[in-house]
Amino acid sequence: MKARFNCRQRTVSVFDSGCGAAQGLAVAVAAIREETDVEIDERAAADHHITVHWLSLGELSRLIETFHKEGVQKAVMAGQVKHKQIFSSIRPDWRLAKLLLNLRTRNTDMLLGAVAKFWATRELS
Repeated sequence: MKARFNCRQRTVSVFDSGCGAAQGLAVAVAAIREETDVEIDERAAADHHITVHWLSLGELSRLIETFHKEGVQKAVMAGQVKHKQIFSSIRPDWRLAKLLLNLRTRNTDMLLGAVAKFWATRELS
C-alpha cells in the first residue's frame, strides 16, 4: 500500500511510525480485503503503534464498530478502490445500502462525498 498523507507539514507513508509516535497516536488501519496488499500486515507487525483490521468493501457497520472499539477520533481515507469494485462486486450491509440508495448519481465522487458526509455527522469515539 503506497497511501500517503500529510503529517506536520511533510508527506509520509501511512506506516511512518515517526508521524504517529511523535504525536503519541496509535494507528488503526481499516484494510479493504478486495484491494489492500497483504504486505500491510508485515509492515504493521514491525510497529506496535499500528493495528490492521481486514474488512470487505460493503461492511460500513463493521467499520463503525471497529473505529469505536479502537477509540478512533480522526480518520484519513488513503489509497484507491477501483470503480469496478465499488459498483459491481460490493455486497453492502444495511448502512451502506441505505447510503447507496440515497446517491443522486452512482459514481465514485458521489460515493466518497456521501461517506465523508456520513463521518462528518458522527462522533468517531
